[in-house]
Order: sequence, then C-alpha cells, then structure tokens
Amino acid sequence: MKKKWMVWVGGVAVVVIAATLTVVLFMGRLVKSAVETWGPRVAGVSVEVHGVALSPWSGRGEVTGLWVGNPEGYKTPHAIRVERARVEVAPLSFLGEKLHVRLVEVESPEITLELGPGGNNLKKILANVEAAMGGGGGRSGTESKSSGERKLQVDRFVLKGARVRVGATALGGTVPVRVPDIELENLGAGPEGITGAELAQKVLAAVVESTAGAAQQAATSLGREAAEAAGSVGKQAVEAAGKVTRGLGELFKKRE
Repeated sequence: MKKKWMVWVGGVAVVVIAATLTVVLFMGRLVKSAVETWGPRVAGVSVEVHGVALSPWSGRGEVTGLWVGNPEGYKTPHAIRVERARVEVAPLSFLGEKLHVRLVEVESPEITLELGPGGNNLKKILANVEAAMGGGGGRSGTESKSSGERKLQVDRFVLKGARVRVGATALGGTVPVRVPDIELENLGAGPEGITGAELAQKVLAAVVESTAGAAQQAATSLGREAAEAAGSVGKQAVEAAGKVTRGLGELFKKRE
C-alpha cells in the first residue's frame, strides 16, 4: 500500500514539474498571445507584439515590436509604436495570485496624436479602456473585480525619449513634438493590486496628459513664430506657419 502511495505521489510530482517546465519554456509565447488577445478587447484597437523574451529565473526580459493601432476613422497607421520595452518581474510572483512587476521601461516610443471623429485618437483609446473597466457602458466595476483576472503590482513605470507626431485636418500631415519623460510608481501596491485594464488606464491617462500639454505648448510656440515671420518672410511662408498653428489648435478645441 505504501509503495502504491509513493508511486502515486511521484506521478503527481512529475505532472506538476512537467506543467511548470511547459509554462517556463513557453512564457514568452504565452505573454505575447495574452497581449494580442486581451489588448484589442480592452483598447478597442489592434494590438500586435513582435516578440517577448522573459526569463522566469531572473525575472528580466523585454518586449519588442509593440504596435497599438488607431480607432476606426483615423488616417495615421498607428497610435503608439514601441521598438523595445524592458521589464523586470519578481520571479516567485509568476506562481502567485498577483504578478509583481518591479520595472517597466519603455524606450523611445513613437506616439501619434491625431484629430479625427470624436476627438483625438489617444483620448478615444483611453475612453475605450475606461468603458472596458465599467466607466462607459462596459463591464461594471463589481464584475471586473470578480472576473478572476489576475492582478498586478507595478513598482515603477518609465516612458522616456518619446517621439510624438501631432496631426490634424488642417495640417495636411504631422509635425514633431517633444514630450517630457513619464514616470509612475507604486501602481497596485496594496493587497488587491490592479487589473491590466486599470494599469492601461493609468498609463494612457498619463500619456494623454503629457502629450496634449506638450502639443499645446508647441502650438503656442508656432503661433509666436508665425507672427514673427510676418515681418521677415513672404506671404506664402506666413500662411504655411499659420496653417500648422490652426491645425494644432483643432486638437485642443475638440479634444474633450
């Protein structure tokens, strides 16, 4: 009887070890698949990831080729493109109820702020995320919390070196705008943590605020430059500068 019991325990141990090794070996693929499945459902736009490399032993890894599309009706090919993001995860948290992410560092993302139907594209995506959280006809907050979605804790989120292009109907194209680095800390630090949608909402809200503020400063600066140009260059150049300024202004008149 004891021998049979030991054989049974050994068999269970083998199954558990095999399952754990499967998760370890295919961790990157699992994360990639999860992002590409969950992202569109929450953000309401296409989300693609080229690759995810993540070591369950050290917790270090990176995401490459992240592409967030635009809502329907917008002309630019994407809202956000990230060539590389570095992540650090507490290894033991892979097996826990809450995934503890120590760091997410997004390097030199390319962000496009475009005016289109219903306002600018970033605010539209943010509205989709908030709706998925229950703020706009989506799931209720109670349903979100009881859905069994795995919770997260992100100690530090950094977005640096962002390249932002601002576009509007009157521009006939886009103009580049510099955006200050963004840093968020202690997201989901409490015992309940936060959901992926809540994390996306906080990050997107910070991106929208920072991008809009920088773009508005650019519009003011361009307005001054257009006025100064009136005394030193020809009519065609002044009209072109004024066109850019008016186009940027559209983003703020209609962004709410």
